[in-house]
Amino acid sequence: MTVAELIEHLKTLPQDLEVVYMRYSDYTFLEADEITIAHGVKRDKWIARYHRTMPEADQYKVRDYVAFPGN
Repeated sequence: MTVAELIEHLKTLPQDLEVVYMRYSDYTFLEADEITIAHGVKRDKWIARYHRTMPEADQYKVRDYVAFPGN
């Protein structure tokens, strides 16, 4: 999903709802400063967090992603 697709999806939801996300077994409110840009390397269906000790071949695959908080 891209940012544009996320925006379009959010437009289909009731605009007066607050945004929460799962935090362990409960929910917490989403704050704008918790949404960040993450550097990662795409694997099959997941993104590995980039770190300098990754193999050199992976360092050329690093991309930026919009990241929401999670556990």
